[in-house]
Order: sequence, then structure tokens, then C-alpha cells
Amino acid sequence: MDAPEVVASGQRWPWSLQVDNRTAYWLDLGNPESFLEASLASASLDGSSGPRVLVPDLRLFVGWQLAMNSHHLYWLEDKLDPMGDIRTLAK
Repeated sequence: MDAPEVVASGQRWPWSLQVDNRTAYWLDLGNPESFLEASLASASLDGSSGPRVLVPDLRLFVGWQLAMNSHHLYWLEDKLDPMGDIRTLAK
């Protein structure tokens, strides 16, 4: 059995991991007390690139999760008012 390999290190508070055949994606929460200062990050599974921040300065809803399909990533973002957004980014 091979030893586990590190795909990405130095993350502040990684959460909600999603993986496709080439890349790992996750939400990195900067301040777990307030759900502020979050980012969407990625790294290649083969170690050739990453980690890298795809979207900085997110404000996530409580219960935040990352979702994806074959072409896009999706998450909920709080706008600090009664309304929020469903956001998407092409992979």
C-alpha cells in the first residue's frame, strides 16, 4: 500500500471538498467564527499545480457547501443583508 500524498497544504480551514478526475476543489474558511474571509481554492490531483485561490473574499452562509457538475462549481454567498446569491464558476 502506498503512503498518502499531500495534494494541498497550508490551508486555513478547508471544507467541502469536491473532486473530479483532475482537480480537487474546496472552500477555505479564513475565520470559522464568522464565515468571513473565505475563498474557493483548487489543486491538481497529480501535484502539478496548486493550491491556488480561484475566488477570494467570499462571505458564506452558515451550512456552506460546495457543489459541482462536469462544467461548473456552485456555492451560496451571503451579501450581509436579507438577500444572498447562488454563485457559479466554470471549472
